[in-house]
Amino acid sequence: MMRSNPSRTAIAMLVALFLLGIVARGYAAGPSDTYGYLSLTPLPPDLPTSANGTSSFPALVVSVNNAQGSPVVFPVNTEVYLSSSSAVLSVQPTVTVMAGEQYAVANVITTETPGNSTVTAVAPGFQTASASFTTSLPRGFPTQLRIFPLPGELLAGTPTNANVAVEVLDAAGLPARTTQDAKVQLTSSDTSVLEATGTIIPANQTIGFGSVSVNGQQSGTAFITASASGYVSATAAVTVASVNDSPNTLQLAIPPNLPADGKTYDVLTVSLAYNNTSPAVSQTGTSVTLTSSRPDLVSIDVSGPVLIPAGQTFVTVPITTSAAAGSALITASSANFVSSTVKVTTVSIPPTKLGIYLADSHALFSATADSLSMVVQLQDSRGVPADARTSQNVIVSFSNTTLSKALVTLTISKGADLAYATVPLNGATEGTFTAISNGLFAASTKFSSTLLGVTYGLGPIHQTIYPNETDAIYYSLQYQGLPLAGASLTWSATGGTVSPATSTTGSAGSASATFTPAGLGVAQITVTAEDPIVGSVNSTTQVFVVGQPATPHPSILSRILSDKLYLGGIVGGAIAAVVVAVILLRRRGGETIEEDGSFDMGAAPGEGTAFDSRGGLPASRW
Repeated sequence: MMRSNPSRTAIAMLVALFLLGIVARGYAAGPSDTYGYLSLTPLPPDLPTSANGTSSFPALVVSVNNAQGSPVVFPVNTEVYLSSSSAVLSVQPTVTVMAGEQYAVANVITTETPGNSTVTAVAPGFQTASASFTTSLPRGFPTQLRIFPLPGELLAGTPTNANVAVEVLDAAGLPARTTQDAKVQLTSSDTSVLEATGTIIPANQTIGFGSVSVNGQQSGTAFITASASGYVSATAAVTVASVNDSPNTLQLAIPPNLPADGKTYDVLTVSLAYNNTSPAVSQTGTSVTLTSSRPDLVSIDVSGPVLIPAGQTFVTVPITTSAAAGSALITASSANFVSSTVKVTTVSIPPTKLGIYLADSHALFSATADSLSMVVQLQDSRGVPADARTSQNVIVSFSNTTLSKALVTLTISKGADLAYATVPLNGATEGTFTAISNGLFAASTKFSSTLLGVTYGLGPIHQTIYPNETDAIYYSLQYQGLPLAGASLTWSATGGTVSPATSTTGSAGSASATFTPAGLGVAQITVTAEDPIVGSVNSTTQVFVVGQPATPHPSILSRILSDKLYLGGIVGGAIAAVVVAVILLRRRGGETIEEDGSFDMGAAPGEGTAFDSRGGLPASRW
């Protein structure tokens, strides 16, 4: 006697379910049921962070493509669900696209934190899609101040006045230009050590100069604060030392970032120090040689060495930047002194260029939609969003002669970095959009379109019939590769009648009708499809009505046997799977197989129920 393993029942059930799954899959095999492939287009891909809380932008285009990657319209009213992978931005939870529309636009909400996020879109019946966004601190618009003492250490007891450079910065901490005169107030935390005097930074400038002065013999550290209306204030420390040892070290000081604008700035200080720790006075006058590693970017506006006069601790030297951005190393050297090197980086003051983006660079045309969403963005030299210091007008032209040369004028408001527009296409099928604005590099993007394609199929089940027979006529309608549901159909025929005379296409874009001949001859069956998207579409097919016997049409049974021959195998496989499962299930609970072939269903030895050989049923029940 052999007792079964208790896990065999579970295995039998899994096998049976697996076989049934194969059967069901084989019976229902065919193309996957999908309306198309969702597509997400960032508009634009780099958005500015919010200056205070959150900011919303209509920046996500939700569209659909077919399996070949070509844009199509949404075949049904579709609610698309959206999500963001990162807290740096969020997106509206859902957007609804109506049937026949090419796309919809969803809002993207940025926060004060820069970073990256992936937005994902899902919708029932569609393949999912994702797109990447970057949020960056906006460039160009002046929002804060930076203070830079020149130099940062002074000597007590010397009648010294030193410059304090006050820079205007954008939200990214890089140089920006003022939109109007900025009155900067400088205050000292300890006036017994230092006195401070403010300045005015003129409109469209990046740097102004205030000053500090040593107040007698008092040493210590004073914190100098720069403040101006509409700007975030800044603070820097200035130390006044009392030690007056002989100098042996050179020191250089310069703001780390300067505008790459071809202007001259008095911002480089060369000072003397003792062991690089405290300022020291030049005894007899000190000659210092200055060099730049990149004079094409930053040049020193002196011919020959500079002189620190006797009794002084430093001297200020003018430098000139070029229009090109980059970094340079400035080195100071003098005999018997430890040399010094400092790095300065010049940056382009944004905005420096435009960016132009289309909702879909390969668009669709229809009878009801012949326009396109567009966004133009101000950017710095790296493509980071840049805010307008004043209102900026942008003209967008189109290369195709079907449109006017000046297609549309956009205005980017002060403090904003982009503007949206809907542009008419007037039947244009391809060309290049170009955005231009004074003082900025232009931007271009190419555009092409596809006329909405309508395909249809119309045909009878039998091309030839007898006068006493009817024929089934099938019709299908597709719109840009997808089934078009809800189209109104009008059926008509010569040489007979079609029933019903009117109908509509179903969800698969198809419909059928019955043709009844009136006599012998060639019958013409015509279908007229009407739909707001495609207009009116006519199609015609023929049916030959003959009086002589022809090869009989195969019966339904013969067609099933010939075309669906695998059906018997499928059904047989399903039945076999179920029988195997039932037999193994009935062995659950400790059933055994006796040596004589009978089954023991858990009874005591010798009390098993006998099964005969005709089907495995108990002999007493056969």
